[in-house]
Amino acid sequence: MTNSLDFIRTLDQTATADPATQVTPETRADLLRSITATPMPLKRPVRRRLVPVLAAAAAVAAITALVVHVPGDNNQPPQALGAALSFTTEGDVMKVRVLDPEADVARYNKEFQQQGLNITLRLQPVSPSIVGQDIAMSGNSDDPEQIIPGRYPKDCKGTPASPCVPEFTVPLGFRGQADLYVGRTAKPGEAYSSAGDITGPGEALEGVDFKGRTVGYVLGRLAERGFSAEYRVGAKSEQSASAPPSWVVQDAVPSSDHHVILFVETP
Repeated sequence: MTNSLDFIRTLDQTATADPATQVTPETRADLLRSITATPMPLKRPVRRRLVPVLAAAAAVAAITALVVHVPGDNNQPPQALGAALSFTTEGDVMKVRVLDPEADVARYNKEFQQQGLNITLRLQPVSPSIVGQDIAMSGNSDDPEQIIPGRYPKDCKGTPASPCVPEFTVPLGFRGQADLYVGRTAKPGEAYSSAGDITGPGEALEGVDFKGRTVGYVLGRLAERGFSAEYRVGAKSEQSASAPPSWVVQDAVPSSDHHVILFVETP
């Protein structure tokens, strides 16, 4: 099976080797954040998927490889890391793709700075349907130019077997400031920091009409796809490791590539 890092490295030819006690239906989609996510500081929230920013000038420059020392091996020379990001000009925009999803924030920011861009990027593990989308963004809003998040290739599924590369479309001449928190393909077993609709593309119950069905039915569909479940019971969403098969599933949230949370009630 191809893992996300191996796949992404093929894009760069220089690269070397418990939630709140009460949860309403309106807030269930945000439950995962309260369970797993670390609060992210935002200067100013903006609309999902599009960030208004200030525009000005930036030219594509050569990417300088970072040289690092490998601790504990004094007989080996320092190793050069390939670029963490790629920058390609297409018309009046720059396409920025993440080549190394495991790079630290400092590497991303250094490479943005080398391009004259004041952009801070942090990647967060998310469920398949929202890989490449912004989890949260902030920045200036005085100009109609926008940074547009997306993913590459377009037919990727956001799973370990078909990972997606986060991609950003940045206007040439951008001199604004932006803080980006963007979804990446989660590693096997890694908890999601944010999740999409569980019936969405690549998700645990893709295409399944599960709401109002019994626990037994939903567990069967999940088992067919290699997923296990835990439960939140009743109006107070009390945590439980089990539920009778006859109980009714009201909602569900993905929590990792093999596990989901089911919201259940008595029939």
